[in-house]
Formats: sequence, structure tokens, C-alpha cells
Amino acid sequence: MKLRNRALLRAGVAAAAAIAASTAFAAPALADDTADLGIKLDGTTIAANAEGKFAVVSLSNAGPNDAHGITVTIDISALDTEKIDFIDGECDDPVEGKVLCGIDGDTIEAGAEYDWDFPIVKKDGATGDAGEITVTIEHEGTDPNEKNNTASAKVVLSEESGADLRVYSPDVYTWDEAAKSYTDEPVAPGASSRVFAEVLNMGDMTAKGLAFKVSLPEHVTFTTPEDECDFSADKRVATCDYNDFELKPYELVEEFNSLFYWDIKVDESAPAPSTLHGTVTVAAIDEVEIEAPPAIARMNAPKAAELPEHFKDIDKTDNTDDFGVFVAEAGGEGGGGGLPVTGPAAGIIGGVGGAVVIAGAVLFFLARRRRVVTVTPDA
Repeated sequence: MKLRNRALLRAGVAAAAAIAASTAFAAPALADDTADLGIKLDGTTIAANAEGKFAVVSLSNAGPNDAHGITVTIDISALDTEKIDFIDGECDDPVEGKVLCGIDGDTIEAGAEYDWDFPIVKKDGATGDAGEITVTIEHEGTDPNEKNNTASAKVVLSEESGADLRVYSPDVYTWDEAAKSYTDEPVAPGASSRVFAEVLNMGDMTAKGLAFKVSLPEHVTFTTPEDECDFSADKRVATCDYNDFELKPYELVEEFNSLFYWDIKVDESAPAPSTLHGTVTVAAIDEVEIEAPPAIARMNAPKAAELPEHFKDIDKTDNTDDFGVFVAEAGGEGGGGGLPVTGPAAGIIGGVGGAVVIAGAVLFFLARRRRVVTVTPDA
């Protein structure tokens, strides 16, 4: 499998910067190590003629405090290694079927989310069920709800071909229109910003047309109409059909992912400081065969955002991503009186590799990326 250093989706995209998180969540007067961590595992069904894909691990901290000493364990003891190769050079080597991983900074801030992924590669001729992977998150403090600290997913080698989309939506901070990037500051009540979504096709067919459903949290609204989108009466839900947009499987193209954005505004009445959560869901409107389909042999959200069943995707578990809108304390640091809104409400930047206009935003996301790091188990 060609493991590219993908611009935004590769392992360890941080969902919140430490500055923003510390602004949004005041530290307690006395040190407290209580933090409710959670973990999800999605994206483990592989299209018939795809080499493999990147399974998605989503980490979260519901607070009330920052979580330190983070360890993620990937249990591959139930994975069928006759059918699947597990590859992740950024974690420790497997020991008795378990792989230990850490994260840069060793901390997930209260209210933050943290996404990364690891490749699972199909062996020649393999089909059907390929076992199961389990992931577990721990931290050095007290977790009041350990029921959401473990997640499992079956690895399925589908006999069906189709598009297989993955979406990543970073957390929202103040948007700097001149620099074409987020800043590290939360959005001030009354100010504007943008919601971004990056889409990657991990399947074996081209997605012809992309359908989005973007659900904003309370106190956040879309600001500019767009022909391809229908907005709810309260301007908090956008349903968009980009019928002419095609996204090929990422193995076949150099510019293998696409960025979309929508302009938003945080109400002056929004609770502050706070983190407000929304969702982005994407699916293919239709699918078309690619000119040279890859062979099996190696080749050179949340309910509020669900899409109708007729939209197509081999594995819908990784079609939704949550994002947080970090809201600054009223009268404090933040986006001031609002940022200029220019261009269409939803911008499409096809192919990050050739997206000069969004270069600043891409560099910003890269600067925020946190990589998975090796940790050594205790002797």
C-alpha cells in the first residue's frame, strides 16, 4: 500500500490547540486529575478492489480537567493476520498482540478531540471477515466513566466495489482572512469564522458528486447562501449537493483529497467561554468505475448529520466527523468584531496539492498536527 504523508488526514491531527483549550476551560483552583476520556474506532471495511485503508481512531476528553499521561493500546490479537497486515511504524512493536502508542505532548485538553489513523492492508486474494481490532485509552489520573474508554470494530474485506469516503473536520477557531488560516484564538461572540471539511476516497470507484450535511451547534449559524446548499430555517443545518464534483480513489491521483468550507458566525448570546460541537457528514451521490481499477494484488458523526440511505458508501462509519467551535470569553481574547466574509459560502478546493489559495490553511493544519509516538511498556 502506498502510505503517503497525507496533508491533513495522516496520523495525529490535533483537534484543539493548548492555548485555545486553556482559554475555554478555566483551570480549577486546586489540581485535579479527573478527566473523562473517550475513544472510537471506525473505518475498518475495505472495498473489494482496494489495497487497504486507514482505520480512524478518535480520542476525546469530556473534562472537567486536562488529561495527562495518555496511552492508547491497539489490540490486534483477534485480527486475522492471514488476511490483513497491520502497519504502524509510529507506535511500538506488537507485544503479545498489543501495540502501545502515545501522543505528542502527552495531554488531551478538556473539551478537545484528537484524531489519528493507522493503515490496515489486505493480503493478496483475501476476502470476508478478517477478525477484530480493539482500542483502549488511559491516562494517569482518574476517569469517572471508563465504559467509553474501549472500542472494537470488525475488519471486513467486502466483496462489493464502491466509493469509500472519509471526512475530517478540524475544530474551529478565529479565521484570519488575510492569512487564509485559523489563528490560535477562540472565536469571539458576534464574530465570524469557517467550518472546514477534508474528504478522502479510500474506495475502488470514483465518487461522482458529493453530498454533505453540516449541522452547527446552537448559537452558531451559516452566514451566506449558496446555490448548491439548502439551509434550515434557523440556518444551523446545511444540506449540499455538489453534483459535478468527482473524487477518485486516493491511490490513483497525486492530488488525492479535497477541502470544502462554509462561512459561519457565532451569536453574541453564545455561552462564553465554551466549546460548542457540530458535525459534518459526506457521502457519494453516485459512483462510476475508474479507468484502471486497482487489483487485489498490489498496485503501483451523529444522528443529526445522517444522510439518506440512497447515498452511496462502502463504509459509512467514517463518513461523519465532529468538530468543536471554541468560543472566547466575552470581552476577552478572540476574533474581535468579526472577520470579512468573502466568496461563496461553501468553497471547494479540489486537491490539496494544487490549492494555492488555501496554502495558509494547509500549513496551519500541518503545524497543529500531533503525531503518534512510540512508548515503551514498563518492564
